Amino acid sequence: TAPTTDPNATVIIPTTDPNATTVPGATPTLAVTTDPNATSVPGATTVPGATTVPGATTVPGATTVPGATATTVPAPTATATPPSGLVPGATVRHVVSRGEWVLQIARCYGTAYSSVLNANYLPNPDYILPGWILTVPNIGSQGRIVGPPCVVSYTVVAGDSWDSLAARYQTTPAILQKANPGALAAGRAIWVPRVP
Repeated sequence: TAPTTDPNATVIIPTTDPNATTVPGATPTLAVTTDPNATSVPGATTVPGATTVPGATTVPGATTVPGATATTVPAPTATATPPSGLVPGATVRHVVSRGEWVLQIARCYGTAYSSVLNANYLPNPDYILPGWILTVPNIGSQGRIVGPPCVVSYTVVAGDSWDSLAARYQTTPAILQKANPGALAAGRAIWVPRVP
């Protein structure tokens, strides 16, 4: 057909979609398959017949082509920055604070309990005193570095149990009970791991 400059002229655009139907004067609708988990950004357009892959994100101004398959690239996982001056892999000297225990000090620095035991002469690892200086090697090798203080005081409230407190402070009931001998009663101050 010859080109036209008539603003009222109807232009028919060929399609390769065998199911497409054009009705004169009808408003085109988009036949898009969308996953409920997919996200769409305002200003983006989708072409009829395109399929959105679960978890795909539409980029502003992007157009999805019929028959194309979108792929989702996972967002980079943010890594927590260690406290100032603490470098993963380093060896640090930790001054024991009141209420701390060796296992929690190792967890606090993200290293192995056995590494702390091997780096220090501790005849009884269950008995350490405030002011002692412990060598903590290879920090960050077994987990996240939280840094000191490694424990904090918590006042028990009605409804607390060893199990609920262990879940909240990412430890076990046995460890909490060992660090805080005696009954758990409302109003009592106990030592719990510091969690970020």
